[in-house]
Amino acid sequence: MKMISILSLGIILLFFFYSCRKNTSIDLNPDVNVANDVIISISSYTAVFNLLIKSRLDTSLAKYGHAVIDSSYITYDSSKMEYDFVFYSVISPDSIQRSGWIKVLVSGDILQKGSYARAFFQSYYEDYARVDGVDSIANEGVNAFGQVVFSDHISHGSINKAIGGGTIKVDINSKYKTLTSSLVSGKDILFLVQGNIAGLSSKGYTFSASIRDTLQDSFSCPWIKGGIIDVHVPEAEIPDGYIDFVTGDGCSNMIWYYFNTSEFKVWKNKFYLKN
Repeated sequence: MKMISILSLGIILLFFFYSCRKNTSIDLNPDVNVANDVIISISSYTAVFNLLIKSRLDTSLAKYGHAVIDSSYITYDSSKMEYDFVFYSVISPDSIQRSGWIKVLVSGDILQKGSYARAFFQSYYEDYARVDGVDSIANEGVNAFGQVVFSDHISHGSINKAIGGGTIKVDINSKYKTLTSSLVSGKDILFLVQGNIAGLSSKGYTFSASIRDTLQDSFSCPWIKGGIIDVHVPEAEIPDGYIDFVTGDGCSNMIWYYFNTSEFKVWKNKFYLKN
């Protein structure tokens, strides 16, 4: 009888232990979903900014009116002041498959203060996810530190995810800064990026995010290679966390997510960023 009583007590305690674990478990799916969508959004629209600057600096494009840059066939019509970025379902240097067309209208020389550009997405897809929205880029001139400052505003941004499903809806306000001396054809250019993003994730979670430590956007690396983004998800059990871009080897597509005591290591790859 004593052995039976001890065994019964053990079973009760074991049941109690697992019940407590279940009741205190935390659902981090909203946090991971939002973090993934923030990465996808920033990557999509940063690529457009980079391609515009690369196009402006490309000597072949300036001379002949066409060139291939980052797997995109690009033309420039000086009479219309229009760049056309055309993708034929190719894999870009950042491992993203792109297809479709982006039309960019410019006002003056985008490297000069007061000039601006507006990008229009024409059935444009990244990894079979349709990207849309209004992307406006403006040159604000040179600041006190000798940096050219570009503002980039994405309104009504949307990315219809093919992997994982759902649509990301975002508004992004950011500033790209680089030394004036670095804006030279063929030179590696490092942009320091600051700003914020807000929207609705592909799983329907409202979120906001802000760049805490400046992001490093370098032409020599196809991914953001440094910086920290703070993320806020009001509906999540742990509403606050952050995204940390790894810079160990100088150009890594590995990213860490931190939510309280939980951490996740992910890669800038459509199969990892599917939630």
